[in-house]
Amino acid sequence: MADVPLFVDTNVFLRFLTGDHARMAADSRRLIERAAAGELLLQTSHLALAEIVWTLDTQYGVSREGIAGMLRDLLGLQSLRVDQKEMLREVVDLYESTNVDFIDAYHAVDVRRRGIDRVVSYDKDFDRLGVSRVEPAGV
Repeated sequence: MADVPLFVDTNVFLRFLTGDHARMAADSRRLIERAAAGELLLQTSHLALAEIVWTLDTQYGVSREGIAGMLRDLLGLQSLRVDQKEMLREVVDLYESTNVDFIDAYHAVDVRRRGIDRVVSYDKDFDRLGVSRVEPAGV
């Protein structure tokens, strides 16, 4: 396996996950399979994962549970590097178990992990995520 990872963009993961665009899907599947076999080291970002969630939800109509399963599979790849994998697993669990946006789940987990005790927001979803929320006028 190479020491230097290849950065994988959202669209490659989407082709792999959805199977649309036959040639691209096949190429993407081979890339992921090679990585799973230990031939390649891959890297992606939190933003790419958020974009995957948004696209699967809004463009493909994949269920929350389906999206969570797909993300768990990706995060389970030993040869896929992404910062704070454990944090992302927690985000995926929260996203799946609540009816909030992926980004709100991400921020709720991030805030708790950083020891921040309040979020300044008008978004009432934070109230359901166990995060203390205050609106700007209350600061």
